[in-house]
Amino acid sequence: MEAAQQPPSRTRLSDVKAQRAAPEPGKVAKGNDTFVWDDALPGFGLKITAAGGRSWVFQYRTRDEAKQTRRMTLGTAGKGGGAISASRARDLAEQASTRVKAGQDPQADKIAKRNAATVGELLDLWLAHQRSRVALGDLAESTRADYATRANGHLRAAFGSLKPADLTRQRIDVWRRARLDAAAKTAEEAARVAERPEDAQPRQGRRTAKAKPAPRLLGQEGMKAVLRVLSAFCGWAVDHGHMSVNPALGMGQFATARREVFLSPAAITAAGASIARSGANEVSLAALRALILSGMRRGEVLAMRWEHVDLDARMIELVQHKTSRKTGRRLVPITPSLAAVFEEAKAWRRRGCPYVFPAQADKAMAAVKGGQPVAAKVMAGHLSPTALRRAWAKVRGTAGVGAVRLHDLRHTAASVGAAEGLSLPQIGKVLGHTSAQTTARYAHMMTEAATLAAAKIAAPIAALLEAGANAAGQDAAKVAALPRPDPMRKGSARKTA
Repeated sequence: MEAAQQPPSRTRLSDVKAQRAAPEPGKVAKGNDTFVWDDALPGFGLKITAAGGRSWVFQYRTRDEAKQTRRMTLGTAGKGGGAISASRARDLAEQASTRVKAGQDPQADKIAKRNAATVGELLDLWLAHQRSRVALGDLAESTRADYATRANGHLRAAFGSLKPADLTRQRIDVWRRARLDAAAKTAEEAARVAERPEDAQPRQGRRTAKAKPAPRLLGQEGMKAVLRVLSAFCGWAVDHGHMSVNPALGMGQFATARREVFLSPAAITAAGASIARSGANEVSLAALRALILSGMRRGEVLAMRWEHVDLDARMIELVQHKTSRKTGRRLVPITPSLAAVFEEAKAWRRRGCPYVFPAQADKAMAAVKGGQPVAAKVMAGHLSPTALRRAWAKVRGTAGVGAVRLHDLRHTAASVGAAEGLSLPQIGKVLGHTSAQTTARYAHMMTEAATLAAAKIAAPIAALLEAGANAAGQDAAKVAALPRPDPMRKGSARKTA
C-alpha cells in the first residue's frame, strides 16, 4: 500500500485544494494540527486538525514591543453549513493584514468582543445608574420606572443576548417593522372577530399545549417611546466606552399622525351616567371623576396624598409631578365639583395609608397564594394604574365612547377650556405645561370655538342687514310702481322761446 502523499507546505489555496489537502501522518499521530500556507498572502492558511476538521486561519506578528505571534480563525472550510469559501477567507485575511500594518491587533479585538458584556448585562448597569440618579434628585422616579418597564418588557427580550457591537441600526429597524406589523395584524384580527355575529359558534379544534405569553404589542406611539428609551441607553453605553456609536439615535422621532381624542359634551354625559351605574370599585370611580374634572395626569391623581390637599384653601399642592424638576411645586385649584370628590374620599381614608385614592384588595388579589391576606405594605400604597384602567374600560364600554384612553380625559379638559374661550396660557397653567408648544396643540380647538362664537355674533347682524336689504327692496318696488309722467302730454314739455 502506498504511503500517503505529503502535502506541500505552501500552495495557492482554493476550495478544491483545501478539500484535497491531507494532514501529515506524523502530526496526526501526535494529535497536532497540520497547516497549509498560501504562497500569495503571507499568514493566510488552512488548518487541518488530527480529527479531520478544516478551517481558514490568519497568522501574524503584533507591531508592539512584545512582537507576539497570534493566529486567528477566519471560518470553517469545506461544504458544510456555516462554511466560507476560500475567496471569502482570503478577503478576511487581507482585511486583518491591513489592520496589522496599521498597528492594530485584530485577534485582541476579536477576543475583547467575545468577552464583552451583553446588551442585557449593560441594561442592568444602566438601570442601576438611573436609580442612583433618582437618589440624587437628577431624575424623576416615574421616569426611572418607565425606563425599567420598557427596557425589561421589550428591549431585553429583543436584544439582551447580543453583544453591543452587534446592535446595529439595521437590526433595530427590522425588529421595529416586525413588531408594528404584528400589532397591525392583531388589530385586524380583533376587528374581524368583533364583526362576527353574536350567535356564531367558536371554532372547534384539537387542544394544544399552552403557548408562551407573547410580548406586548406596540403601536406607533408605543414603539416611539421604546426607541427613545433604547437611544438613551445606547447614548449612555457610548459615553462609558461600551459602544462606538448610538445606533438608535433619532429612531424614536419618526413622524406619526398626532392623536387628538377627547370626549364630546354628549360623550361626557354618557360617561357620567356610566360612572353612576358602574359596579366598579368606588375608589377607582372617584379617581376617574377627579381625572375628568381637574385635567391632571393619571400619575398625579394616583400619587396624591392628603397632606397635599387643603380643602380650606381650595388648593392642591403637587410636590412631585412630571415637570417638578423644572418648575418646582404645582398648585391645582379645587373646584366645588372636585371638592365633592375629596369629601367622598374621606370615607375610605385609613390609618397607615397617606394617599387620597388608596390601594384596593380585589378578589383576584386576595386569592393569590391560597387566599392569603394581602400584605399590609401593598395596602399602604395608592390605587394601581391597572385597577384604574380596568375601571375606565368598564365605564367607556357602557358609555359607548369608543377607544378613549385615560390620558384623553386630560385632552377633554383642554378642549372644554378652549370651547369656553380660555387662552392658551390659561389652559397651559391649568394642565401644568412648561412649554407653550405643548399647549399649542389645542389651538385648533380655540379656533373652532372662536369660529362658533363669531358665527353667533355674525348671525343676528346678518339678519339685521338682510332685513334692511329687504326693506330697501320693498321701498324700491313701491317707487317703481308709481305712475311715470307722459312726456307727450301738454305742459309736460319745457316751454321754448
